[in-house]
Amino acid sequence: MSDPLAPLQISLFTEDIGHEKYVGKLIRRIAAEYELSITIQAVSVRGGHGKVFTELRAYLVDIRRNVKSMPDILVVAVDANKRGVNKTRKEINDIIDKFQMPDFVVHAVPDPHIERWMLIDGSAFSAVFGKGCNAPDNEFGKSRYKKLLIEAIQASGTTPLLGGMEFADDIVDHLNLEKIRFADKSFGDLLHELEAMFRRLTPHP
Repeated sequence: MSDPLAPLQISLFTEDIGHEKYVGKLIRRIAAEYELSITIQAVSVRGGHGKVFTELRAYLVDIRRNVKSMPDILVVAVDANKRGVNKTRKEINDIIDKFQMPDFVVHAVPDPHIERWMLIDGSAFSAVFGKGCNAPDNEFGKSRYKKLLIEAIQASGTTPLLGGMEFADDIVDHLNLEKIRFADKSFGDLLHELEAMFRRLTPHP
């Protein structure tokens, strides 16, 4: 970035609006801790991880052709699902490497689903809903964590109209980051990458 006082430009690719809300809020929270001004261009792609990767390739083509400007940070948020974190991260890296892009990528790969990240801090959950939740396990099951999140919110007396992810901003605001970075490796990996990127891009006097 040529102007050290200009906001950092962050492109956020996600597989749905829930990822966009949760990861986008987390990015803004960490940036504030580093006293960084940022602008997030969010692209929420419906159709699962395959569609995200298709749109990501098209986006990188546009950058190579100078149709779009290069962001300072590219965050790709996609569930690990049954593929696992390592395979999902490799899929992202293979795309970036093919386009010979610089080291500007942050991986947001919830294991196995973003809804699990909504449940990993019982204190944060209680602060938002007035009642805690059970600590989630780490077993894969299609729509399993969507169901667990809805049930936990309903148990508090609240009705989740959009599956529960509409409360992502509030949950992220109350997260104990130091606690959960060790409680959930996929979350800790995202924090580590994001913090390292912000440290590298923080203007120095």
